[in-house]
Amino acid sequence: MTRFIYANPSLCSGCDACVDACTESHKTRGLQDQARITIVRNGDASTPVVCRQCENAPCAQVCPVGAITIGKQAIELDEEKCIGCKFCVIACPFGAIVLSVSTKVVSADAAAKGDDAGAMPLNVNAGIPKPNGKIAVKCDLCGSAEKGPACVQVCPTKALFLVDDKLMRKSVNAKRAAAVNFMPFMENPGGKKG
Repeated sequence: MTRFIYANPSLCSGCDACVDACTESHKTRGLQDQARITIVRNGDASTPVVCRQCENAPCAQVCPVGAITIGKQAIELDEEKCIGCKFCVIACPFGAIVLSVSTKVVSADAAAKGDDAGAMPLNVNAGIPKPNGKIAVKCDLCGSAEKGPACVQVCPTKALFLVDDKLMRKSVNAKRAAAVNFMPFMENPGGKKG
């Protein structure tokens, strides 16, 4: 199972702290400085929108250059391979992929070294021109950040949290226990009357 961020709209205050943290996290890693999370507002309600890390990943299925792949813990987008075709934006059922208009792509190796020499003009990528000079961006769960996604770390209302295998098992077990306790007509969980 891939990990994903759960957003609870009833707890979201619409403060944009998650958007700012996301932008800064990716900027410091040499990636596009476009936020991978957005806040949708409707009247007094605010809802965070972030990649659901779909297990069937429609975005990866339509990418013509293999820039989006199914990784071990997340659906990964290689910004250096992206040609900006927008197929992933159209395929995403949640509207969680956007296009960035940043001016350069820095390789992950160059970013780790703090080196801008590896930067490539946005309109060139391995000899493939980028339509409209744009690159797709999507949540990468802040890569392998030790503390987890930046948006989850800064949310003042705890409207965002990371769901992983451990949390999923705990939730499933709690629901099973509640279902067993909800069946008062049964003398025991095995259903045998004695």
